[in-house]
Amino acid sequence: MKLKLMYQKIANHYSIHKSNELTGSNYFSYKYILPLVQEIHLLELQVKERQQNLEDKKLKHEANKLGQKILTDSLDPEDCVLKQCASDLIHLSQKAANQSQDVVSDSWSIGNMVYNPGFTDENILKESLAFTVLNKGVHVRVRIQSKTAFTNKHFLLPTEASFCVDSDTFIEGLQDIVCSVFCGDRSILDVVQFVSEYIENDMAPYVIIVPMRKKKKVKKESIKKT
Repeated sequence: MKLKLMYQKIANHYSIHKSNELTGSNYFSYKYILPLVQEIHLLELQVKERQQNLEDKKLKHEANKLGQKILTDSLDPEDCVLKQCASDLIHLSQKAANQSQDVVSDSWSIGNMVYNPGFTDENILKESLAFTVLNKGVHVRVRIQSKTAFTNKHFLLPTEASFCVDSDTFIEGLQDIVCSVFCGDRSILDVVQFVSEYIENDMAPYVIIVPMRKKKKVKKESIKKT
């Protein structure tokens, strides 16, 4: 709306009044150059408006990231199962990076872990956890989402919870083992091992992995100066 008013003011400012009569070459120049100047000015206003919108979006994005970090740090892992799972996966990845053979198997690895929490207006905490299990050159993406209802955002006392899980390919028994994680009978490491075993037994034997071609080195011909 503001931009529209600006356009209207500019149009009125550059309008040719009947009382101001121009003749000859001056009229010719005025007639063809003025619209171009007006158009350039309007384009400059549009650029400024889009730059301002971009800055506003950046600020909102940074504010959301900061708010999410504060929320993540304030959540108690005992009340938020997926936060505890995310913490365990980070710890597992660090152990893998340190080549601790007694914690992480050489046959599989995990990566691309993403954890996102967020509250709704109904005092419901929504958590999402996604990670990729890689084994024998085959990878499967696992996504887990949960909803936990709290009596109050400031005093996190959970009243009820629900979850759902899906993956790139159907894995029989995956939902049951994830359910046992929410019940406290298993850990997220058991889920990773379960998916890894499925890849090794039911996927890898039927997948042909073609190695990447090595780039040929281009020989540089030396040019002798005469």
